[in-house]
Amino acid sequence: MQCNDSVFTVAMNALSNGDGSTTSEKNCQDPLAPLAWPDDPLWMDQHKRMVQLASNVPPDVVFVGDSITERLNGTRHMGTVRLPDNQLVFEEHFPSGLALGCSGDTSTNLLWHLQNGMLPDSLQPQVWMILIGTNDLGRLNCSANATLQGILNVFNYLKSKRLSAKFILHGLLPRSDISMKENMADNDYKTGEYWKQIQWINQRLREECHQDPEQQCRYMEASGVFLDPDSPDKVSAKTMTDGLHPSRDGLASWCPLIAKTINDVLGKEHEMTAQL
Repeated sequence: MQCNDSVFTVAMNALSNGDGSTTSEKNCQDPLAPLAWPDDPLWMDQHKRMVQLASNVPPDVVFVGDSITERLNGTRHMGTVRLPDNQLVFEEHFPSGLALGCSGDTSTNLLWHLQNGMLPDSLQPQVWMILIGTNDLGRLNCSANATLQGILNVFNYLKSKRLSAKFILHGLLPRSDISMKENMADNDYKTGEYWKQIQWINQRLREECHQDPEQQCRYMEASGVFLDPDSPDKVSAKTMTDGLHPSRDGLASWCPLIAKTINDVLGKEHEMTAQL
């Protein structure tokens, strides 16, 4: 598997006090090893659904990721809760798109999905969008360095399997240190340690795409959509209802930016489908 030496070496060798991270890695898995949750029936059911979706009519663009991507497809909590408004926003902007995501997934979980049926030979989109890693930080307490390794490993695996495709490597979205709470208090939306790590990771993802020798990669991020314009040290309560997942309003602002990036990557004239 080929990867950019300068960025990947940084990821492999970064010092703990230089990668934006101060968290313990006691729960962090090997960021290069695929990992499944075979004893979780909901997770396995969602895997089967994604494999089936990946085998349907070939899309032009495929999104892969975690719960953020799952919600683009109109469900949450591993397919058990419907979010029809989210699906409508996604289909408005990506009528020939496919979103493959599973709640709680880390980069190693996504790698396992791809290596176990979610990447059939028939799935040959022009563009892949990769957004993964927030659970490496938030659920497993991985360092920014280990999280970066996992993201780059997924990216390079997909590149090795889809040599002619284009890739959008999406920077991690802002998140509060306290998230996924109902009726969050105003101060719960403040960014903190996670956001420091995310900024470190995103800068290196940007460098990875900038230095990609095959020029298959385009970096994008959407921090401006999800940070509070009046208090940039806070996640916006309007566009992220729980400090982590985009709301419908957030999707309505974010999806046109993704669509524009896709069209830029493909060299096509972009027609706005929603007002920014």
